[in-house]
Amino acid sequence: MTSTVNASTTSGVIVTSDTSGSLALQTANTTALTINTSQNVGIGITPSANQFGNNLQVNQTILNDDNGGTNHLSKNAYYNSGWKYITTDYASKYTQSLGVHSWSTAPSGTAGNTVTWTQAMTLSASGNLTLGTSNAGIIFNNSSALTNSTLNDYETGTWTPTVTSVSGTLTSYTSNGTYIKIGKFVFVWFQFNITSAGSASGYAIVSSLPFSTTANNGSKALGNVREDNVTGTFYGSYVGASATQILISQFSSYSLGITWTNGFGYNGTLVYQATF
Repeated sequence: MTSTVNASTTSGVIVTSDTSGSLALQTANTTALTINTSQNVGIGITPSANQFGNNLQVNQTILNDDNGGTNHLSKNAYYNSGWKYITTDYASKYTQSLGVHSWSTAPSGTAGNTVTWTQAMTLSASGNLTLGTSNAGIIFNNSSALTNSTLNDYETGTWTPTVTSVSGTLTSYTSNGTYIKIGKFVFVWFQFNITSAGSASGYAIVSSLPFSTTANNGSKALGNVREDNVTGTFYGSYVGASATQILISQFSSYSLGITWTNGFGYNGTLVYQATF
């Protein structure tokens, strides 16, 4: 039997013999606190068979230290040769380890079965916050907005523009580009330098945008391109629906293209709405 501390006797406290070594404190003949042989403490409950250091359990909530620099605060989960469900319900876990904070969730499972965690969010030791599931984001409950929105994508990167001409053949060029994507909107910068114009003429086609535009006609995008060598002329840049290429021509007409001359360089910017 479990050892009991009984304060109702004339001597004040009696500890009964117990072969298991567990200790229980009772109030009104009901066990209020149990300490098992692993020094795990259960308040109002017999502690689950946790294998992480010392644990404190209140109903289905467990606080423990694995003696290896990691603390866990779990709901409806304990560790015994893997994480297990305490009862049939959802589970969640907060972990601190080496300065890293992480939050994990698990779908509803059966008591005693293995818990499969999804790390939903992580705060690194350097202060970076990462959302760990796809399409997760920050929801802005803006009462003045017609529709509340979720910010669930932000990224920066590089891309390599592919340059061709509508007429003739461009022999050689160099190019590079960068982008910032916030939600559906993409902000693109690019440049290319003509090293050998060949027979190229007419408007320029810059392909390989990092993201395709949407099929919505309203997604068509406009930008500016500047020739930065001699004339400093500005050109219009246009992207159609469901496209990954930019058309560059003079503002007045597509047929009036750029100056295809060796050594000429072009810098452009573009903002468009991408598929998501």
